[in-house]
Amino acid sequence: MSQKKLLFYLLIFVCISAYAENPKNFKDFPKGSEPGFIGSKLIQRYISSNQSTSPIFYAEACTWFGALRFADATKDAEILQKLENRFIPLLGSNSGAMQTPNHVDNTVFGIVPLKLSQLTGKKSYYDVGIDFADRQWIVPADARPENVDKYNALAERGLSWQTRFWIDDMYMITSIQSQAYLASKDEKYINRAAYEMTIYLDSLQRPNGLFYHDPTAPFFWCRGNGWMAAGMADLLSHLPENNPDRPKILQGYRKMMATLKSYQNEEGLWRQLIDQTDAWTETSGSAMFTYAMITGVKNGLLNEEEYAPIARKAWLALVTYLYDDWVLREVCVGTNVGYTKEYYMNRARAVGDPHGQAALLWCAVALYDIDNNLAPTISSLLYDYGTLSPAFNPEITEYTCKLPAGISSVIPSLTASYGAKVATGTETVDVSSGSGTSIITVTSNDGLTTKTYNVHFSVGNDIDYTNLIINNDFDLAPDADCNPVPVVSGIDGWDTSGIPAWRLLNSSCVAKQFYGWTHNQTLLGTSRSQGINADGDNKHGNCIAWIGGNKAGNTEFEFSQTIDKEQLQAGTYKVQCLLAVGTNSKRTSQRLFANNKVQYFGNSYKYAENKTEGESNSFAGYPEFNERNLKEMAVYITINDEESLKIGVRTSNKEGDGDIPTSQSSPMFKMDYFRLTKIADVNAADATLVNIALSSGSLSFLSETTTYNVLLPSGIKAVKALATANLQDVNVTGVGTVDVSSGSGISSIVVTALDGVTTKTYTINYIVRSTSIDELNKTKAVYFVSNRKLTVRGVDSYTVYAINGMKVASVNANASNKATFLNPGVYIVNTNNAEAFKVIVK
Repeated sequence: MSQKKLLFYLLIFVCISAYAENPKNFKDFPKGSEPGFIGSKLIQRYISSNQSTSPIFYAEACTWFGALRFADATKDAEILQKLENRFIPLLGSNSGAMQTPNHVDNTVFGIVPLKLSQLTGKKSYYDVGIDFADRQWIVPADARPENVDKYNALAERGLSWQTRFWIDDMYMITSIQSQAYLASKDEKYINRAAYEMTIYLDSLQRPNGLFYHDPTAPFFWCRGNGWMAAGMADLLSHLPENNPDRPKILQGYRKMMATLKSYQNEEGLWRQLIDQTDAWTETSGSAMFTYAMITGVKNGLLNEEEYAPIARKAWLALVTYLYDDWVLREVCVGTNVGYTKEYYMNRARAVGDPHGQAALLWCAVALYDIDNNLAPTISSLLYDYGTLSPAFNPEITEYTCKLPAGISSVIPSLTASYGAKVATGTETVDVSSGSGTSIITVTSNDGLTTKTYNVHFSVGNDIDYTNLIINNDFDLAPDADCNPVPVVSGIDGWDTSGIPAWRLLNSSCVAKQFYGWTHNQTLLGTSRSQGINADGDNKHGNCIAWIGGNKAGNTEFEFSQTIDKEQLQAGTYKVQCLLAVGTNSKRTSQRLFANNKVQYFGNSYKYAENKTEGESNSFAGYPEFNERNLKEMAVYITINDEESLKIGVRTSNKEGDGDIPTSQSSPMFKMDYFRLTKIADVNAADATLVNIALSSGSLSFLSETTTYNVLLPSGIKAVKALATANLQDVNVTGVGTVDVSSGSGISSIVVTALDGVTTKTYTINYIVRSTSIDELNKTKAVYFVSNRKLTVRGVDSYTVYAINGMKVASVNANASNKATFLNPGVYIVNTNNAEAFKVIVK
């Protein structure tokens, strides 16, 4: 690159105001993968599980410990109280669940009372936990005779008598000793943990940085290595800088992390046998590696540019392995030392095993710590009618919402971010006068911090066509209590005017159901699970419709009605409904549709193998499934004068992983409140952005400017672009992280309007600065502006650029100090042999 171009880019970097907060790889997670949200769900599941009456297993202790850390990080007093209440019976009525520190796997239980003592200040918890830590270094008087010499030999070396030289130990031992140090402030605990770690490193770490399960088992087992990775990361987080063992542990840790980086698979995780490409992806060890990297980056042990993207990719991949009830799949069951590859490859894969739940929870805690000082926000904002402008962004607080004529009220649907509560703005907004304002106030859990959003409603050019949908909220056929009544006449299934009125074939009820709608009833099998009732949260009006069934095999289903082309104008339409989808086996491919345009309820990864060919897909991205909880859905469809519009809900019995059940399955969904709006042509074709924000560098955004040149600081390896569209639901692709490790890179952000046809592309060219500012300032130019004329002295030539990067003037021979006329504005002047500089012409 030429020196002149570099100088120009540098001045843009220096002169234009930067994006206020640089988002890191550990922030700005997609909807449903936010660490606070995921952590809260994992903890809710743990707290709701049955209390053990037998000694607590080490994996549960690690889950419990992670939950306590989460309560601490989020300052959630309610969660902490529930976790403490779970422990109190162990000191009395449920003493059988208390562990005994007679084995390395049992002694780690002490991390729970030690952490509780730190969070509550209660000495009774401290006394229990510190006793566990102390007894780990005291050879038991009742040791078996055949073990006494071995235990004493270990003690003489300064090691715990529980030393086995299994890599699992380096979490079990170091974690309780570290917590004892944090609770007591006595360095003997952290010192002996550090020394123990160095002995394990000498004994077990291989030249590639990984670890055999034990010295006689030459296999790099994923979770075994995970215990070591997490143990080193946590130990280094607490170990004083002047500890003599710290350098060796840090060296071993970094060596391991470097090798793990090279073995991360395409989806972002690691295999059951780390170095074997034919091994299956194992999630508990992968979560431990992810946690170790997050912790290393946070504490400055690992290079952020190098390891943060790896950890982020792993976290996002791990979230896809959660079932709808927040249990992690593909977790290797408890595994003793094995001596063949087949032994490890054939280990059972569990779902919801606490080894996986614990490690994923640790990741959530570590990621949340970075974001725990952010102001409360809402994470989503929708209304039953109207189009928001700009598109929702949690950091933007002022919105307009244009409504179709005739709408008298609007119903909000909003969600607070984790750790926040919505204080105002959940009520229906009166817009009967043609305008109105909703003030949404969000507060932090402690009530000390608030954030306010304002939404201003007015009538726009969209047209409400909901009246064309027959029985759009299923209130026509039932009575006030949602009991079906015979309100139509004619042959079974149709009234005399030809409007469908289906009823359940296996039911003795003679009342017509689903007036105005039709479906093929293929899901039913022997089930009678369809009808109309009031059993739905967030419903509109009195009633909702539901469909279920138990038909086995691959069955396609469609619930629909068709609006004739004679009733519609050509253009773009928004079709909406409320939809609720059941969990796990009840969740298949339920989706709102309008002709070939569909929107699935959840995130895209939930439907990896059961999407339908020929449909154009979008995803509402709801992370939770619940057959009662109705959520807003929307699709946009553009039709011509000759097209009818078919709308409704489709599904099948094919599951998200592509499996077709051979036994009875139960797809279940509920629906309500279908709406139809014609989008004004000018809005349908709007493909503009209102903002682009960068994680590094800066640009002066103008919606009509589509090309930008951005200079990044020296050493930047990646840059992330975030973009906000002018209108809600406009599709924006090409945002995200760009690799600029080569010194340059490009973001191509494509905006597709609601009509699905109109597009606009914004291009950002990145250049990483390779020359320091001091080097660029060796030569000084002298310039002045008089009567809008720029004169530059001390250089041979110069070029003037507008602030958006457009070249305005070029002076190649400046011996006579030629003046250049400029209109009022801000300019960047790039010189051939001096620094670039900014000029303001008034």
